[in-house]
Amino acid sequence: MAGAAPRLVRLDLSFNLISERGATALAALLRGRSAVLRELNLSGNKQLGHQGIAAIAEVLRANTSLTSLALCETGLSDRDLAEIGTTLRFNATLQRLFLAGHHGTDAGAAALASGLTSNAALAVLDLHGHGVRVFSVGQIGDAGAEALGRALETNRSLRSLDLGGNRIGGNGVAALAKAFECGSPLSVLHLDRNRVGVDGCRALGLALTCTWCKLAELDLTGNSLQDQGVAFLAVGLGASKMERLLLRNTELSAAGMSALCDALVKCGTVRRLDVSDNSLGDLGVFPIAQLLRSGASLAELDLTATGVGAVGMKDLCSSLVTRPTDSLTKLNLGLNNVDDEFFAAVSAMVDANRSLLFLDLRAPRISNVGAMQLANAMQNNYTLHTIILSSGLRPNHEGWPTALWQLPKIRQMLDRNLAARRRRLWRILRGAAHVIFAYIRFREEYYLPQGIGAQAAKRHFEESAMRQRAAMRVV
Repeated sequence: MAGAAPRLVRLDLSFNLISERGATALAALLRGRSAVLRELNLSGNKQLGHQGIAAIAEVLRANTSLTSLALCETGLSDRDLAEIGTTLRFNATLQRLFLAGHHGTDAGAAALASGLTSNAALAVLDLHGHGVRVFSVGQIGDAGAEALGRALETNRSLRSLDLGGNRIGGNGVAALAKAFECGSPLSVLHLDRNRVGVDGCRALGLALTCTWCKLAELDLTGNSLQDQGVAFLAVGLGASKMERLLLRNTELSAAGMSALCDALVKCGTVRRLDVSDNSLGDLGVFPIAQLLRSGASLAELDLTATGVGAVGMKDLCSSLVTRPTDSLTKLNLGLNNVDDEFFAAVSAMVDANRSLLFLDLRAPRISNVGAMQLANAMQNNYTLHTIILSSGLRPNHEGWPTALWQLPKIRQMLDRNLAARRRRLWRILRGAAHVIFAYIRFREEYYLPQGIGAQAAKRHFEESAMRQRAAMRVV
């Protein structure tokens, strides 16, 4: 309708100086049937205070428009979490709630859990202990996790739960794992930088064996799992539907990697695997190479700082050339034992592989021979468009290394591939646009009533198409 007032549906006021008075004014936007605001971000406003949080929480109990609320790093206490928990009992529209960087303890987590018991709308809950700009450690422990686990046994709406950066141990993880046995629809669980340990892995492994377990993403980064814990986890991975598994810095070695890869071969659904910052060595890479040869559907593999040398890299790169499927698009190999043989193996893989789009080769030093090999390999590769190389190219007693002069050649090949990728995407979009316009013409000719309305719709779509072609034209 011409002249209609603008509708504010998304409001981002993060990291400002909003106080209790400002929060009370914002609450008026969420009050009544005329409220249209759907997303509100107040993260980083530490002056909101308890009264400000309570005002927003109170008005949300009857609000029917807001679907996303972010209160990260606002100094949330147990009292504030209790107010939010009460809101969850009555609110029927809020779907995403972000409370990272909170100051709550087990009592606050229990208050939120009581609200989740009767809530049927919330799908994403972020209770990460670390904030976006401030590194802190959450205070939620086993008791808080047990309360959340009991709530998840009956809750049928929550799909994603982030409890990273807290103090949850084996007992808390066991309570969360029990929820899967009761039919919880949770598909994303982040427990990074906690105290999961071997007992927690045993509980998670058993939960993954349940036929109704829908867990697709599990983050255990920064936990002391060791090979024994990963072996317990592998027991259930083979029968799971896992898609993203993050095990960075978990004290994993070659023995645990072997058990993990055996399970992933049986699983067949993992698309992202992160085992960076673990002491795998060449022996730990051999099982990964075998996993790739088996036809695994991996799309992202992170082996940063895993102690891989030339021997392991030769086997891994060989698997990327001879593997039955070409699904791997992102490979991180930085901060390993890089030498000329290492670069020779990677260059041979780059020359033959046709699936990689992103390659991380960060190293303290790149030799002239290695850079030249990579530059020559890029001449035959038309898919790779991003390579991260060393920033450690420094002049020595002979002046600037000749490897530096290979970088423009590599950059030129990457730009060529990126331009080709953009042209392919444009052809796909243009083909889809033709289909849409043909459908519009069909609707206008056979279904739409003849007259001004149909002609106006046609002009609108033709003008929109012209603007899109002008904005997305590829030279």
